[in-house]
Amino acid sequence: MTTHPTPTLFMIPRQRVAELPWEPMPGATGVEHRVLFEDERSVAGLLRLHPGAEELAHLHLHGEHHLWVLSGTVSVDETLLPADSYLHVPARLTHRVVDTGAGSLLFYVFATSND
Repeated sequence: MTTHPTPTLFMIPRQRVAELPWEPMPGATGVEHRVLFEDERSVAGLLRLHPGAEELAHLHLHGEHHLWVLSGTVSVDETLLPADSYLHVPARLTHRVVDTGAGSLLFYVFATSND
């Protein structure tokens, strides 16, 4: 990670995004993520769930995250969220994400809290 003395724009062109590796999501089967941006306070990336995959029930003690469903449909705690749906998960709230169809792609942002 490069540190800049002043704020700067951070961009990844489409071709470069496609070249970034998919990495297995720890504690999940059939779930991968691709990190687009990371610093000491936040991570942004893509979350790919293969058909029927699930991210087991878990919580984040010191951070919250935002999810935007780009394609497919997921179930989060028994609520169906099709493409173009948004979800905010506050810190310390248990949640579970499951693909309900032929696979799903989500954009996520995880941000640490100040406590």
